[in-house]
Amino acid sequence: MKNFRFYKFCIVTLILYTLMGVKLMAGNAHVHGHATMNVVLDSQNLVIYMSLTAHDVIGFEHLANNQQEKNVIDSAVAYLEATEDWLVLEKGDCHKQNVEVSNPFQSKKTDTDEMSINHPNFEVNINYLCQAEDEISEFSVLLNKRFKEIQNIEVQWLAHERQGLINLSDENHQVRFE
Repeated sequence: MKNFRFYKFCIVTLILYTLMGVKLMAGNAHVHGHATMNVVLDSQNLVIYMSLTAHDVIGFEHLANNQQEKNVIDSAVAYLEATEDWLVLEKGDCHKQNVEVSNPFQSKKTDTDEMSINHPNFEVNINYLCQAEDEISEFSVLLNKRFKEIQNIEVQWLAHERQGLINLSDENHQVRFE
């Protein structure tokens, strides 16, 4: 039974990432003021993927020109990695397993023109193990308290054999699985 749930989780996750890739290739991924989040809760696994424009996170979309800009990037990455500061899970006895923040300015590419054409995004992958996943009915996302340029977070979720879409804003921080 555990193997079946694990395989089901893997398949759902692969489908979700495939759909996200199609959306990214369609050109809808880079809109200033708009972030995307995909959430899958299956068995005890909670997986969250986010894409945020570099402009909304750090205020610019070019390679760092000086130490101050490097510090801004490093601070943003550290904040995104510290999910306990902006992602509030009150139920489900969830424990963070890992967080990966993809920093678009860490690549080995040094062509500034190529960076500006591609409109870089920060990507965040978070994995939780939840002991009481049936208790999870909602969580809060507080990213726009730090990153003021984010006006809207489009959340697509799949949990408890249901799916949904919700838009978060300054007034609404709650993702509810209903």
